[in-house]
Amino acid sequence: LNTFALSALLSGMLWGVAPMIMIPHEPDRVVEYTLYRGLVMMVVCGLVAGATLAYAASLRTLFCYIVPALLPPGLYLVFLGDRYNGVLGGFVLLFLAYISTVAVRMHLQLRRYLEMEYQLNRLRADIDGTRNQTIRNIAAVPAARVPPAGG
Repeated sequence: LNTFALSALLSGMLWGVAPMIMIPHEPDRVVEYTLYRGLVMMVVCGLVAGATLAYAASLRTLFCYIVPALLPPGLYLVFLGDRYNGVLGGFVLLFLAYISTVAVRMHLQLRRYLEMEYQLNRLRADIDGTRNQTIRNIAAVPAARVPPAGG
């Protein structure tokens, strides 16, 4: 892994453990703590959505960030066992599947766009080269003498 992907992995891991560390599980206050976890997970999901756009050029870096940011808290919430956290965890895992699909599609579209942009620039250079060669060829042809009109 390169340094940037490694830093994205570390950042994703820190955001992924945030809902587990910041908000402890208390079985007698399930609804209240589910709301707190939901708020933290909304922030994490927003960060992941922004990273999907920002890191679309590198799927490796993107997945180094989004998988540790969403998979551990999603599984943690599902395995807590109560229905509120389970549903929240299910939605987090569903969001992970959705954002992964979107990320791959965005990456492929960006890659195709860059390939087409490169081809366009290459074709423009070819046209300019052909135009310059044509101008040089025309200049190299001696001027033909045309008899005066009417004479």
